[in-house]
Amino acid sequence: RGISGNLCRCTGYQKIFDAIKLAANRLSKKGGGRGEKNA
Repeated sequence: RGISGNLCRCTGYQKIFDAIKLAANRLSKKGGGRGEKNA
């Protein structure tokens, strides 16, 4: 949602979307996120 409307949805951007999903998944498992400080 955060980047909807800002990027073309063609196949050239699929790796960007995949990387964002992967990073978000890894951050959520580490307990990172908005409003939290990672030590």
